[in-house]
Amino acid sequence: MNRAVLLCCLLAVSQILGCSGLTEGVIDLPRKNEFSSGRSSTTKHRVLTVIWRLALVDPDLFSKDQNHHGTPAATQDGGRIFAGGIDGSFVCLSTKDGKILWRNMTSGPIESHPTVAGGIVYVGSASGTLYAYRISDGEQLWSYHMPGSVSGQPILADDKILVMTDVNVVVCLEAQTGKWLWSYKRPMPTGRFQVKGVADPLVDDNTVYAGFSDGFLTTLSLDDGTLQHAKNLSGTGDKFTDVDTSPVLIDGLLITGSFSQGIIALGTKNLDKRWSFKAEGPSNIESSDGVLYFSTANSKVFAIRAKDGKPIWSFSAKKGQLSRPVICGRWIFISSEEYSLLALDKSNGELVQIFNPGKGANAAPLVHANRIFWTSNGETIYSMTVTQ
Repeated sequence: MNRAVLLCCLLAVSQILGCSGLTEGVIDLPRKNEFSSGRSSTTKHRVLTVIWRLALVDPDLFSKDQNHHGTPAATQDGGRIFAGGIDGSFVCLSTKDGKILWRNMTSGPIESHPTVAGGIVYVGSASGTLYAYRISDGEQLWSYHMPGSVSGQPILADDKILVMTDVNVVVCLEAQTGKWLWSYKRPMPTGRFQVKGVADPLVDDNTVYAGFSDGFLTTLSLDDGTLQHAKNLSGTGDKFTDVDTSPVLIDGLLITGSFSQGIIALGTKNLDKRWSFKAEGPSNIESSDGVLYFSTANSKVFAIRAKDGKPIWSFSAKKGQLSRPVICGRWIFISSEEYSLLALDKSNGELVQIFNPGKGANAAPLVHANRIFWTSNGETIYSMTVTQ
């Protein structure tokens, strides 16, 4: 029996008590030939049901060793979604049936999460170009070539759009025209490794919060990019200094993450440290009702309290890279390089369903209302309903 079939079957879930009373769920791999068939498996609930699926890329045109990193985006009414392919294609699809409404080719693989606003969809390519397309017909309105590749999400702030590139440069453009307004650069780390990925900027009022791979979190003026504050979040001797967790504001705290130091909560004015939670390579954060949810580089998922960083539960997938968590009602969805798509109970971290078409996944799914749009590493996008 091949590995793809084995991994898509039902995996046993055990609950164990860790230190400090922290409850942790763990995936246990099945024994060889234990299960006979099946691509989607359920423990207690059938959470996901496929409505349609579509191959974004001709399978002969991309390497099986390459992974898909781009999360789709949707219009506000949910009528259309936008997804990029590893071949550089960027498509607009009907959410009803997956029909392709328009398709454009970009200059490189799409690893960026598109931003949709004001009749325009903005998306970046790995070759470093940011594109603006008209939603109605896909006409390209403008493009701008950045220093470095664009793998994060373009951030819209009033009439400006900000992008962080993988060479420690944040660029601010005029959203309607793509005109350059300002940029700010930090030095690349020397004598240390750099982790793939970037932290998306956060804009609050006239302040831009931006994290960089040299270990610094900065505050910049939205008007002209002037540096206001810079806080070093790395520790002495850290092998990886990257601040790749996109900052979020929750109840007056600025919360971000350093690869080696974990999740860190700061004051918004002087970036003074309020609390921290040690974790290796934390992902971007999802929050709900005062709880923070994130995955880590060592295949774990955590839920901690936003006010003080105290742990609530953790879950371990044992191996394989995990995407950031995405919340939909009572469930959390996480893409897994090893198991494709995992559904966890938001309240306790218990595994409730595994959806595995056999290719694994790196990109986080998109949640819109009671639907999930998710792209596998096989470059196939799935539309699924979510049962609460």
